Amino acid sequence: MKIPMRLMSRLRLSLRTLGHMACSILALTALEAQAYTCGFDNIFTDNMTIPVIGSGLSTIGEDVPVGQIIYTARFNANLRTTNYYCTVTAEEVAAGHEPVTARYYSKIDTVTTPSGAPTISGDTAIYPTNVPGIGAIFSLVGSPGDSKKFPAIWESDLHVNLGTIRQIVGQIVRINLQLIKTGPIAPGTHQVLASSFPTFHVTSGSTLPIVFDHTFVTINFSGAMTMYARTCQLATSVVDVSLGTHTRGEFTGAGSATPWTEFDITLRDCPAFVGYGNYAYNEATAVTTGKGTANKVAILFNSVHGIVDNNPLLAKLESGPGSAQGIGIEVSERNSTTSLSFDGSGGFNLQNLPTVEGEGYVIPLKARYVQYESEVKAGVANGAAVFTITYN
Repeated sequence: MKIPMRLMSRLRLSLRTLGHMACSILALTALEAQAYTCGFDNIFTDNMTIPVIGSGLSTIGEDVPVGQIIYTARFNANLRTTNYYCTVTAEEVAAGHEPVTARYYSKIDTVTTPSGAPTISGDTAIYPTNVPGIGAIFSLVGSPGDSKKFPAIWESDLHVNLGTIRQIVGQIVRINLQLIKTGPIAPGTHQVLASSFPTFHVTSGSTLPIVFDHTFVTINFSGAMTMYARTCQLATSVVDVSLGTHTRGEFTGAGSATPWTEFDITLRDCPAFVGYGNYAYNEATAVTTGKGTANKVAILFNSVHGIVDNNPLLAKLESGPGSAQGIGIEVSERNSTTSLSFDGSGGFNLQNLPTVEGEGYVIPLKARYVQYESEVKAGVANGAAVFTITYN
């Protein structure tokens, strides 16, 4: 009975010896792990929701070129930062540990793209929205700089010999949104939904000497922007202007003219010309600034029968047997002394455009006959012109 007991005693002694050796190995590993301490001073998680800034309204003229900005919003955020640090103690230096090289980074990336992948143009990503022909560009300003293509990554190194070194890592400072025309936009009123925009993550972390990361900020957008993408309608497709009956005796030489005849071009069912939104919001002060950039609506004229030689201000008459000769037709704004070109090279911008949906607009004009040759031949004096209204 005594022999088995001694064997058991030796077995327990062996286990205790092995246990002591294992503890020594663990202690050595822990000492190595404590050769440096790296991390972030302030770990936070901020879920930002950016609302519609300003009126959220724009009127998109049909003549707006592809690539033009039709709405701009800037969200100036409260400064969101943290400190990346790395520490090496005197004891660790005395123990012979090498200086630490710490590599840290900040990254901005999209985590959802509800309307699809972006189109890349140079250093800019253009994201589709729920409205065909309207794209969105996002400019996010943080440690990676002013980034318009994602993922955007910035990284830097710290070299720590002794003590603690800290560096500020900015998460987000400003969010900019631009809506641009990317293709044909169907006529009508459209709601560009913020839910069709991407969701962004702002993440910071380290790749040396240890690997870790944390998403500090998530950025979403809320609300809807109203885009008016249509034109006015003509009250009548043909505007007839009677310049009256005149005798040859009323023309006394080149430059003489008949009295002006007033007429109107009438537009109906116009969109609200609210311009292109351009707004900024300051998170610190809760103040919105900015205003819309006005639309430009212009009218141009082209004579159907051409212009008098070297004088685009006079439209030629319709030629044929029995037609008058030596006179042309002049048109001007009603309250202006400047004549309008008939070669499409110059018109004028409409003023005081309606800002309420569905209103009409009247363009007041005047016309007359003007002698341009030394002699006038009596006859029928008919002319015609095509007017074009451009919307920008």
